Amino acid sequence: MRASLFALALLALAACSSPVKVGLPNADWNDGGRIPGRYAATIQSGAWRKDISAEGFACGGWTFPTDADGAYAVAMKKALDDNFESVTLTPEMKPADLAAQGYDASIIVYQGAFDTRLLIVEQAYWTFGAEASVGMSGIVALVGPGGLIGQASPEGSGARRGKIALCDDAGPMISTASRMALMGFIQNATREARALATTTR
Repeated sequence: MRASLFALALLALAACSSPVKVGLPNADWNDGGRIPGRYAATIQSGAWRKDISAEGFACGGWTFPTDADGAYAVAMKKALDDNFESVTLTPEMKPADLAAQGYDASIIVYQGAFDTRLLIVEQAYWTFGAEASVGMSGIVALVGPGGLIGQASPEGSGARRGKIALCDDAGPMISTASRMALMGFIQNATREARALATTTR
């Protein structure tokens, strides 16, 4: 046990950084047919990037810069396209401008918390494991020409664990957990947007 701890301690002392690429969630976003109408959409991005530090003695000097924004923006737009007849990305619009530009309503998705945890633990002699967990939350709002129609607070979470031989082997687990959290958040945000739009028809 001492030898294994010493080996990973040497890696930890290197204070390395291992970037994590978060892939697109693989999902069928359609949730019951496309809702008729012309919708503006504002998808906030830029908040789901962070350096994730490993917890525990082993790999304690490592960070994993993780960027979920790129995958999120693409997948969120695809989900809206799959569920609404016509969706156009726009800056956030004033209610009075929606009808003037021919929109039935505006769908706005705000990013909230990006909660992460990476724990490196010793499982047995010369064997270490990584446990990655990710949580995402935000707000989806529907705004019509008359003002706010309604809003909801969708969330998504993901977790992944497994054995690692080197500290940077934890990166794929962070990526998988992040992709799972993205999928859950986008599915829930889309369902809430559909429910809000249905109340106006």
